[in-house]
Amino acid sequence: MKSVEYNLTVKQFAKLCNTTRDTLRHYYETGILIPYIDEDNGYHYYSSAQLGSFYYINNLRELGYSIKDIRQFMSSFSLSSYSNLFEAKRSEINQLIKKLESDLRTIEQIQWLVKQIDLCEEGLKINQNIQDAGPVTTSPKLSSVKDICFFKTSIQTPNMATNMSKITKDINCHIDKIKCFDDVTLLPMGSTISFSCLESKDFHYNDLFSFSLKSKKKKSYSKSFDMDYLKDQTILHCVHDSRQDIRKSYDAIIKKIKADNLKVCSDLYIFSLFNIYGIKHQHSYLKYLMIAVNK
Repeated sequence: MKSVEYNLTVKQFAKLCNTTRDTLRHYYETGILIPYIDEDNGYHYYSSAQLGSFYYINNLRELGYSIKDIRQFMSSFSLSSYSNLFEAKRSEINQLIKKLESDLRTIEQIQWLVKQIDLCEEGLKINQNIQDAGPVTTSPKLSSVKDICFFKTSIQTPNMATNMSKITKDINCHIDKIKCFDDVTLLPMGSTISFSCLESKDFHYNDLFSFSLKSKKKKSYSKSFDMDYLKDQTILHCVHDSRQDIRKSYDAIIKKIKADNLKVCSDLYIFSLFNIYGIKHQHSYLKYLMIAVNK
């Protein structure tokens, strides 16, 4: 005889739970949600009191717990074991959130750099010209940045730092430091040259940097990094094609600064961008050059 409490058919209970008969059968066969079985006809019936159990099981499943874990929860209830398991899951979820936030920051910063390329004169022609024989030449152009923060690591042997291959140890050091801060994105990264070095044609890197598009309070950062902030700042910027001597881009920036009587407010930031391959396998590596100025 059917129990008075267990008065819901499998179909009715599945509808209330917004699930399927197959799911209920699976939960029954694995021993985590047991219906009443009528001895007279073998039919399965559920109680409305089991709705809470179903949603509890479902939530645990969505959190990634296995059927085996859930069966263990339900067969040997212990506040301490529950607390430990849920704290472990909380830690796992927090780590995932940090990873996703970092991914979003990386996307935001790459999008910002791509937009800066488009803002530069002739920037949009780069992808077309890469298929031709000659390199792209872009003229330095004035624009503005709303809010950007640079995290800088000094190069240990600046007098030798003329290309990235010579500062591998410094790059590794910078990467290791950035990894210590969950809310700072490593990529894109780049290097700096002081304006005095540009003027004297002493093209040695001073610092490596990563950047954030939102201002950061110094706090613990200042112990590891020199930090520069640009807020509502005018910048002079251009795109450089590696098939061209980068000294031409440096010279163009210097000439623009002097011709417009601009006051320099920062080092020259050189962002490492991406490789572009043309239809005839021409290869170009793009750099974005930016320096803060006042009119």
